[in-house]
Amino acid sequence: YEQVIGRQFMVIGLDQSGTIDTEPTFRSAVVLVRDGETNYVENPQALREPDGLAATEWNLIRDALHLDTSLASVSNFSSQVSDTMKKQAISAMALSLLAVVAYIWFRFGSFRYGLAAIVALVHDVCIAMGLVAIIAMIYVLAPESALVRGLMLTDFKIDLALVAALLTIVGYSLNDTIVVFDRIRENRGRLSYATAGIINDSINQTISRTVLTSGTTLIAVGVLYIFGGSGVHGFAFAMLIGVLVGTYSSIAIASPVLLIGIKAAEARQAKVVQSKDRSID
Repeated sequence: YEQVIGRQFMVIGLDQSGTIDTEPTFRSAVVLVRDGETNYVENPQALREPDGLAATEWNLIRDALHLDTSLASVSNFSSQVSDTMKKQAISAMALSLLAVVAYIWFRFGSFRYGLAAIVALVHDVCIAMGLVAIIAMIYVLAPESALVRGLMLTDFKIDLALVAALLTIVGYSLNDTIVVFDRIRENRGRLSYATAGIINDSINQTISRTVLTSGTTLIAVGVLYIFGGSGVHGFAFAMLIGVLVGTYSSIAIASPVLLIGIKAAEARQAKVVQSKDRSID
């Protein structure tokens, strides 16, 4: 409390015990305080007054000695701090998405693959967050309903555990999508683009792997959702939704996006072939 406006005081250390960083330490100390109104020499009985100078200063000293100086937690932020954090989060998210697009573009040799992967990721995250919000609304409206009790639903909050679940969903969905894209690239061979037949065959060839991976993941997350406790309940719920959505988005969302612009590419290819035939004639 030395920065608090009040009476002037002086602390004198007694019985020096050692030093810490060249600063002396003491086993005991004396605190000298005066206010110009109290005189304990003339009135020693005043020492027993509960609201006197000695009692008041002793309470301050005792509180200061037992005060926890560490920052336990921060639950509120000023608007300026929150705006800064929001801008940094948006910038980080945008840069990460650009990095994903650039990597997949370089890896598969076409911008369509990067665009398809981002569309699938946005779809998965939006579906997961939307269902979490809907479940929270249902819980608020009917907390004792059979649906809420039967599915062990609660008012899920957007906390660190749920954010971690969304990031895990992004990684899981992206990995599953890249597996399908890699098989499409293999079946495409030397073609400049993948046709609908190639995409369909690639999905059929990877469907067993996708189902097995998603099934085992759902079993683990389901056990965590039922027996994991309240600490990971929201995380497990978001993961259940994310694994289901991420599995079908790789097949039904990301892969069909690769067909965007195929008709134009086929038309250009046909023109090239016709021009070659004319030159031969």
